[in-house]
Amino acid sequence: DACSVITHLREDLQVAQEDLIILGRSMGTGVSLEMLNRTKLKPDCLLLMQPFATLQEIIANLTTKKFAELCVTRFDNKTEIKPVNCPILIIESENDKLFQRKMGPELAAQV
Repeated sequence: DACSVITHLREDLQVAQEDLIILGRSMGTGVSLEMLNRTKLKPDCLLLMQPFATLQEIIANLTTKKFAELCVTRFDNKTEIKPVNCPILIIESENDKLFQRKMGPELAAQV
């Protein structure tokens, strides 16, 4: 998993945390944010491409809000982004139908 890769880079290959750039794309934005919080890593920067605010919002966009409320999800990028302690670049596309463009500004507002 992502935490194992970071451990290998830091401990086995002796890569300094400030030499790392973390990239999360689409659903991977949730993984990258969770990994940063678990490892307390402070990379050079974090790149989030086509991020989502919460997984429940994605489910609501695809189904209904009532169904989304029934789903227990673990990825809440709005919460996970708050403790991140490095520069963050959020990149979005106007053509993405799954992750609406409003989600990037929602995340940026939490930093």
